[in-house]
Amino acid sequence: GEQRGRGREKMIIRVRHAVGTWRVTVGSAESSVGEVMRAIEASYAVAVDSQRLTLDPGGAGAALEPAASLASQGLGANGAMVYLHTTQTLSA
Repeated sequence: GEQRGRGREKMIIRVRHAVGTWRVTVGSAESSVGEVMRAIEASYAVAVDSQRLTLDPGGAGAALEPAASLASQGLGANGAMVYLHTTQTLSA
């Protein structure tokens, strides 16, 4: 559509982890899970390859597929929550 590339539509994804919640911004619901992972790395220095994002607070179930769109994972709403599991030491 017309809106692509205008930079107007931004979406917040909340990232819950062991010591708190971060917020990262992506383009839209059509952004990929990988885009969220890269935003986490850029903002919070957690390497993409040490991240495991799930929809389950306990980390059960499969990790979210980086190539998948947020909308396809049920994360199409602003403020949607994902859960980050990582071997890296995190600070709030």
